[in-house]
Amino acid sequence: MNLVKLTDGLVRFFYRYMVASVQWIVLGWPYLFFALALSYARSMDEIRSLVLVALALLPFVLSPAMVAVFRTLATFSEADESVPNHIWQRSWRTVRQSYWMTVKVSAVAAVMLAIVLNATLYYSHHSVFLMGVHLLLCVLVCVAYLMSLTFVTLREQTWQDYLKNGVLMTLSNGIIALLVGGGAAVLLVVSFHTPMFPLVCLAGPSLVGAWVYHVYVKTLARAVLTKQR
Repeated sequence: MNLVKLTDGLVRFFYRYMVASVQWIVLGWPYLFFALALSYARSMDEIRSLVLVALALLPFVLSPAMVAVFRTLATFSEADESVPNHIWQRSWRTVRQSYWMTVKVSAVAAVMLAIVLNATLYYSHHSVFLMGVHLLLCVLVCVAYLMSLTFVTLREQTWQDYLKNGVLMTLSNGIIALLVGGGAAVLLVVSFHTPMFPLVCLAGPSLVGAWVYHVYVKTLARAVLTKQR
C-alpha cells in the first residue's frame, strides 16, 4: 500500500510539473529566445539591452505565464483525483480574468527590479559590499514579485494588497527566500555561456514556481493555525 501511494505521489508530482512546464513554455516562449540570445551575448551592452527588453515584457509575457503555472499547481493541490479535469481551461480562464491586474502588479515589480539592478551595476564599480547588498535585495524583490503573483492567482484583492502581501510573505520567509533565490541566481551565472543555460531557463521557472507555491500554502496554513490558538 505504501509503495502504491509513493508511486502515485511521484507520478502525480512529475505530471503536475510537466503540465506546468508546458504552460510556461507556451505562454513565456519569448523568454526562451532571450535566454538563447543571452548565452551568445559577448558584451555588457548586449546583455544590458536584452535584460532591459526582458524587463519591459515582464508584465505582459512572463507574469501571465507564471500565473498559469500557479493556477495549475493549485488545481492539482485542490483536486481529489490524481489527474484533475480541465487543467488548461482553468489556467487560461485565470490568466484572462486576472490579466490587467497581473500587468499592474508586475509593472511595479519590474520598475523596482530595474532600479535595484541598476544600483547593483553602479556599485560593482565602487563598492563590493554594497554590490552584494543590492544583489541580495534583487533576490528578495524577485521572490516578492512571484509571491505577489500567487495572491493575484488565488485571491481577490487590490493591487496594493497583492504587493504588500507578497513583500510580507517574502520577509516572513527571508532566510529560505535568500537561499533558494540565491541558489537559482548562482545556477544561472554558472550555466551562463554554456549549453546548459537555455535548459536551466526552460526548466527553472516551473521549479521556482513550485517552491513559491509551496511556501505560499505553508505560510498561510501557519498563519491560520496561529490565529486559531
